[in-house]
Amino acid sequence: FCRFSRSSEVSNPGFLIALIPADLARVNWLEERAMARAANRGVVSGAYVASQDLAVKNSKISENIMHGMITAFRIGKRFQRSQGYLYYCETQVGNPDLFLCTAIPVSENDQFWQNILSLLGSLVWLPGFLCLFLPFSRWASSEFNLSLKTRFRFAAASIAALPLLLAVVTGAIHSARINLEVRNEEFQKLDSQLNRVEESVALQTANYELFLKNELPRQYENRIPDKKQADEILNLVKDRGSEIVLLITPDGESYLATELPLEKVKQRISYTVNFLKYRLNMDKFNMKALDEHFPLPDGTKQLYTLKRTDALNSDFHNRINRIDFGGMIFSFFATYLYDKEGRILACLTIGFNYSQMQQKFLAGQFKNFNQDNSQIFAATNLEKGFSMLPKAGKLRNILEMSLLTGDSFKFSQSFKNKEYLVVSRPLKDIENSGMVVQRLSDHGLNPRREQLLNLVLTSVPSVILSLLVIGLFSRLFLIPVLRLSHLATRVVEGDYQESPDVSGNNEIAELSNNMAQMIRGLREKAEMKNYLRADLFEKVANDSNTSAERAQITILFAGIRDFPRFEDRLSPEAAMEVMNRFLALCERAAKENGGDIDKFIGDTAMASFSNRHCANPEAAAIMAAISIVAEVERHNQTSCEIDQLRVGVGVASGEVVAGHIGSLRKRLDYTFIGDTVNLAARLEKLAGRADNPSILTTPEVAVAVKTLVKSFELPAMKIKGKLHEVKVVAIAGLLKEGDRE
Repeated sequence: FCRFSRSSEVSNPGFLIALIPADLARVNWLEERAMARAANRGVVSGAYVASQDLAVKNSKISENIMHGMITAFRIGKRFQRSQGYLYYCETQVGNPDLFLCTAIPVSENDQFWQNILSLLGSLVWLPGFLCLFLPFSRWASSEFNLSLKTRFRFAAASIAALPLLLAVVTGAIHSARINLEVRNEEFQKLDSQLNRVEESVALQTANYELFLKNELPRQYENRIPDKKQADEILNLVKDRGSEIVLLITPDGESYLATELPLEKVKQRISYTVNFLKYRLNMDKFNMKALDEHFPLPDGTKQLYTLKRTDALNSDFHNRINRIDFGGMIFSFFATYLYDKEGRILACLTIGFNYSQMQQKFLAGQFKNFNQDNSQIFAATNLEKGFSMLPKAGKLRNILEMSLLTGDSFKFSQSFKNKEYLVVSRPLKDIENSGMVVQRLSDHGLNPRREQLLNLVLTSVPSVILSLLVIGLFSRLFLIPVLRLSHLATRVVEGDYQESPDVSGNNEIAELSNNMAQMIRGLREKAEMKNYLRADLFEKVANDSNTSAERAQITILFAGIRDFPRFEDRLSPEAAMEVMNRFLALCERAAKENGGDIDKFIGDTAMASFSNRHCANPEAAAIMAAISIVAEVERHNQTSCEIDQLRVGVGVASGEVVAGHIGSLRKRLDYTFIGDTVNLAARLEKLAGRADNPSILTTPEVAVAVKTLVKSFELPAMKIKGKLHEVKVVAIAGLLKEGDRE
């Protein structure tokens, strides 16, 4: 098919049509040509014949990709992203066997963010995947040395998080479903507004048909048809898209009224009359005159000779008809005008611009449209059609796309922090596409608020339930174990007063009873410590070795002078009470200064001071001696003459042998032996007698305490067990604060 023209003439002289036998035509040559032209424009496109499993020549998309696109298309997926391109697939109009694919390159920025999101998706799942194997690894047991409380809190948080996560996911899915249902319901409401527009146009068309069928014939009943009557009818109906009025009398006369050029409407009138000839022939119209006045084009079959049923012929009477004849569509309405006796006066035929009539009806609907929060728009491809386009370019493009492709679009659009719902689709039987835009109201059912409310309603009960479960497990397991742990800590610190109190027959109760027995045993041992020296107690507790050792010790002996005098003058009980008070005084003085009572020998107390418990053992021993003498003097000042006490204290420092003595099976004692012990005992026997001071010590000890006490040296004394006389120093008391260095 081609057109001939001359350069010197504006008009076209004619056309040439070539017919090619189908068996000689090359298959898909048109698609190949389209693919080649698309490739020349730089468009990545392809065509695929499904029945032949073959890509059309010149396709720039591989068969593998197109085959995958077809598979995805058949399950409703038209878009696919691959190898830096976004592919779109659709079937060819009128030929579902041919699939067309096109691709647009994805921008580097979009590709980058797609890779980032894919990586983040993998990283989100990776920790959870690793956590599945974490409890079974030795590394977790050795590295995560967590406390019981921390482990329980972690387990409790997991228990709480699981239902919360399930609640959130369930709530999100439920909310999304409700949101989707709400959106679909809102979209249906918007679509119903377009349905009302379509129904209103159809109703107005039907009402106009009733007007032409009933009211118009009654207005011109019993009037002789003429040209004036045709003009009146045209003026009456032309505002609704009517362009031609033709009155045909039974004798073949015709009266035409139109504002269009006669050459433009002549063929339309001929076709219309010939469509009616079968009915006119039945009603005794002069067919010979009609054939002369309204001939069909040469080569066109006589329409009234076509075999028609009564239903088909009645379809051309008393209603608006749209006829497609040879690619030309025209509309007309035909009815009869009668006289009072019911005889046919004329056949009234009105030719329409059907689309223009619908456009007028549609414009009236848009003018009267009034909906809260909604706006309606329309687009048409007619030259004089009705259009009311939105200001937003995106919405305008969507509306025109609906008109061109016949597709429907439903989506939400955000604009200036407000959300809008949009429905755009072609209008049924109208050459327009319609769009309804509605702003989501801030009050009433808001999908986001409903989703948030749903999440709250599902999350709060799950959190409360989790807290109840955690509280139950805490009361049954964690709190008793933590109490035992706290009690064990207090026992380690030396507090044996509290005992666990857990009743029941479970394992925790048994553990509590065992700990109570242990605390009772430790309490008994602690009470035993009051009867033993600290170093002896530590030695027994920490080391069962009975071997001796050498140590640097300061020894103190303190005793009552002339105690038999008390025994003669007092009763045995009173004498024993005096002695016990003195020995208790010695014990208190020794402990307050960091020493320990080694033993009591009758009315004499032996104490030891070591650098294990005090920084300066010599000074500690002298301070204890001064404290003993001072306490005895205060006692003498407040007691009767018969209770007057005189004491003597001896202090010596040096190396001793410390160890266990006695029977390993029967009785074992830990004590000190050596020359230092003997010297301290001899000094105690000399102190407080024969005008000797109450506190005697050695020069070595006196040198160590010279900054604290007043002392003076006595004449050398003969001491039992010593070959030579021993130098002795007397302690006279503490130095005043100002005299101390």
